[in-house]
Amino acid sequence: MTLAPVTTTGSVQSTVIGRRDSDGTSELTVQESASIDVASYIWQPWFVQVRGGVDVAHDKTFGASGGAALSVSADATLDVLPRSKYPLTLGLAHIDSFASGDFSGARTTSDRAFINASAVLTQNLRAGCRQAGAGPIRRIRASRRRRR
Repeated sequence: MTLAPVTTTGSVQSTVIGRRDSDGTSELTVQESASIDVASYIWQPWFVQVRGGVDVAHDKTFGASGGAALSVSADATLDVLPRSKYPLTLGLAHIDSFASGDFSGARTTSDRAFINASAVLTQNLRAGCRQAGAGPIRRIRASRRRRR
């Protein structure tokens, strides 16, 4: 059995922001974030596609209004028959964040599960007639032939 290829993408970012006010107070903020996402499929790409990811963000402020914040989130998605008339998406997401300092030690968590199912109800009848071998659609004349 051959394993499906796994596509991996990610990013790392770091930002440093310095600020000095007119009253002489200064502040330094360091923001860091990293994310990784993976995607693959089961058996064939048209059958089931699998995706998941993790994001981590950290924010630390030094100075008069010092504080820190940390956020971790993860998600997973399963797409069943994604290119069909009846695709189904199942997913889970979790977010956990914590803040300290001026934010008074607030902690927030959130979980989300979702199901998305849809049906494509449009159809091209003209193309369907041609595929069935009925030929092009023709106008029917309103006049009738007389029998003798």
